[in-house]
Amino acid sequence: MFTSQSVQVLWMFFFVRYFTKSDAADRIKFDRNFTGITFNPHISHINDDSNAYSASDIEGMLKVISRRFSHVIVRPAIEAPSTDSSTIQTQSATYTPVIAAKLNRNSQIPQSNSFNFKLKLTIDLVDDATLPAVLTKVDHALHLAAEANSIHPGTVTTLLIDVDDIEKNKSQNMSIQVMSYIRNQNQTLNQDLQVGLWILMEDCGSSSTNIPEYTRLVLQHADLVIFNNLANARQVALGAHITSQSMIRQFSNCEKKLRKSFQYNLKIMWSTSSSSLESEGYSHSYFI
Repeated sequence: MFTSQSVQVLWMFFFVRYFTKSDAADRIKFDRNFTGITFNPHISHINDDSNAYSASDIEGMLKVISRRFSHVIVRPAIEAPSTDSSTIQTQSATYTPVIAAKLNRNSQIPQSNSFNFKLKLTIDLVDDATLPAVLTKVDHALHLAAEANSIHPGTVTTLLIDVDDIEKNKSQNMSIQVMSYIRNQNQTLNQDLQVGLWILMEDCGSSSTNIPEYTRLVLQHADLVIFNNLANARQVALGAHITSQSMIRQFSNCEKKLRKSFQYNLKIMWSTSSSSLESEGYSHSYFI
């Protein structure tokens, strides 16, 4: 399965909002081929229900972010469809793959707007998850990916497993089982989706240690990994430019360790945000 003898590194920084200071923005060399965004349509605290937005709402939002981004991680995570026909509602995020595929397809029409979305659909693997429940979500995500890619091939590229705590044996075992299931379904459904993990930066180990064994074990089964580095309150107070330098050093150190540990084509991506700090009184986010 893995033939290349090198590790591919894609510097992809996912973020929600932009710098407000122009001098900070000027220091960033933006390249949409190597920069992506997490897309969560729930932008209003009033309308934060998972069913709050229509397909046309999602289309409008995608058109806005398409001005700068092609690579998109779709949030919230895909859930199993409702089986209660009396109250069935569509999770807003599930509109995203098909709408993005239609926009991609329509780009081929002369004199139309250009879209080139490449989506990663997320599946949450929380501490109390059971394997059957997670696989039901995976099946739904596979269906959405197949539908989108039948409209425009290559719109959905990856199923991304967002793991709560990869250090726990249960999470490790379940992650491996889920990735194996996706690969088998890929063959059954004649799809070519990548299998990815979204884990914390801490799972790469400290600057003076090797890759933790639990991380190395699970990554052997993945096509790509995204290490998420969440800015803390102190880093936010220091400012985006200073904090970014510290984070880049962490990312660089992690990359070097991964190169030594993996002699196959593992794609490495980085993500960061400070959105988790809103509960601590911080309402802004930045990117590096």
